[in-house]
Amino acid sequence: MSAPLVTYDDALQSLGDVPNLGDRPTATNIRNLREDMCDKLEAIPSHQSNDFGFRGMIESTEKYDLMCPGKPWKVWPNPGNHRPVTVEVPAAVAGGLKTTRSLTREEQADAAVGYDANRIVYESETNIRRAVNAKLNGAIPKRFKRSPDQSRIGSINFKASDCPRTIFDGLTARYGRPTPAEKTANEALWSTGWNPQDPIEELFERLEECYVVALVTKPQYTKEQMIDKAVVAIQATGLFEAAMEKWHAFDAIEQEWLDVKEHFGSAYDVWLTSGAGTGTSGGYHGANMGYEDDDSVGTIGEKMTEMVNNVTRAHNANSVVTSEGIAALKAEGIQQRQEIAQLRMEMANLLRQTQTQVAPAYVPPTYAPAYVPAPAYAPAPPAPAYAPAAPATTGGGGRSRKGRGNRAAYGAAPPAVYPPLGPPSRGNRAIPPPAKPAGNRANPANPIKHFNNWNYCYSCGGDVPAWHSSTTCPAECRKSHHQIGCDRANYQQYLDLGHWASKKAMKKTQLPPAGAPA
Repeated sequence: MSAPLVTYDDALQSLGDVPNLGDRPTATNIRNLREDMCDKLEAIPSHQSNDFGFRGMIESTEKYDLMCPGKPWKVWPNPGNHRPVTVEVPAAVAGGLKTTRSLTREEQADAAVGYDANRIVYESETNIRRAVNAKLNGAIPKRFKRSPDQSRIGSINFKASDCPRTIFDGLTARYGRPTPAEKTANEALWSTGWNPQDPIEELFERLEECYVVALVTKPQYTKEQMIDKAVVAIQATGLFEAAMEKWHAFDAIEQEWLDVKEHFGSAYDVWLTSGAGTGTSGGYHGANMGYEDDDSVGTIGEKMTEMVNNVTRAHNANSVVTSEGIAALKAEGIQQRQEIAQLRMEMANLLRQTQTQVAPAYVPPTYAPAYVPAPAYAPAPPAPAYAPAAPATTGGGGRSRKGRGNRAAYGAAPPAVYPPLGPPSRGNRAIPPPAKPAGNRANPANPIKHFNNWNYCYSCGGDVPAWHSSTTCPAECRKSHHQIGCDRANYQQYLDLGHWASKKAMKKTQLPPAGAPA
């Protein structure tokens, strides 16, 4: 508790500029922001840890436990607004009653010293927490700043009383789920061996980081797995046989993660200082070490044994480097395959959206009206008043009901009563008669329609009054296989499906001049 008071301005200056989370928090940028602030807080002296400063204020509980086993970070209590002048008397001393008494002059002096020290610690933590939350307010977009209280709605601004560790844990739980590529990369790093050319601290730090990431990605790694990974990676180099023998001789209580770092870290330092790490062949070859000029059989045997051992160690080290390269290539290949699969999915969605677009409504072509010379004769008299159609006869004379004289189909107005929704029964004629073969016409067909519209009827063809369509076709004009959904837009589709839709007047492709009946 001898650390000096840290003011709010001192804390802001120590934190400096911090990374932001961009448009949206992800597992990577949340971890980068947390690690950046942890490194800066580690440099501020703290009453709780001389080695890691105030890092424990925002570091995850699991990772901080690896750094300071058995010493979790605690929030310092508020000592109050004034120095204590009384003390509680235990009930056993006061005859069963809990009372207080005034402090003596010496006790007040001791209490004042303790109060001042606690006050400095409490104010330092408060100032640093306030500075950290101010930086988080600037680094995190407002829409992603959520209250730890799930019952609250909307975003918030972090206050000096909010716990930074809780803020980071909430961000990680909501937005820090790693992508499949990040999870695969973490598994590859976890399984990568160790090259003694790199400091052994790099191995420890990498395994700790993979251990913390797996807490979110699931399944979690255990400390026993992390210890085993480190020991196997060190043993694969073949450089620390003595240290490995001592390690296996330890009791289980002496084989914790901190013991791994201290034991093999010391062995690595001895290996470096002995000069074994400065030779050729990646630092494992001992050919540069001097030997006395002795040709005795024993000396030659020792030299040969030493050379074989050096070659074996070099081979093991090269195998570690090769394994690292293969693991990195595998991770990169997996990530590229995932990116390709994502692109294929996006292309399929885009193609599906294009295919499911609604087809535009049918717009008939417009043609300039053909020139029709004025007739030399007087116009025909107007059509007589509507008269009920004569009943159908079985004789052979007269015009067919499908001709222009059929008032039900070609009248100026629709019939008073529309047909029912389904086609009427026409006896046993379930299959329509075959179409008549088209004859050779001496003169070309007239391309000009009679009615000034583009309506179509399944039974009556393509030149019908404006009120007439497949839906409004009179019952007596309908074929036994009449289709009320057929129109000019889908007429060809019905033919392709085998329907006997009427082709009457479908070769007429020009509207009549202005004034023609609709």
